[in-house]
Amino acid sequence: MSMLQPSPSTLFAAFVPSSVVIDDMFAFIQQPLRFLSQILLLWVSFMDLVVVVSSLNIVVAIWLDSVDANPGNGMLTLTYSIG
Repeated sequence: MSMLQPSPSTLFAAFVPSSVVIDDMFAFIQQPLRFLSQILLLWVSFMDLVVVVSSLNIVVAIWLDSVDANPGNGMLTLTYSIG
């Protein structure tokens, strides 16, 4: 009279739905992707800040060109800002 003993994996499969295991696997894959997307978002916002600062620099250069007695001075600053 030997009774069949269920293996631990069978008991695990009986109590834990397979979708939970698959979700854990996807969560393990998603963690580095989420980290990379945050780095990419930070880089894009940094580049936006660089563009805003450059455009402010150009506006200041044009303003200096209109205010300055020597009109060529601001244009030199403008070309330097673009380059």
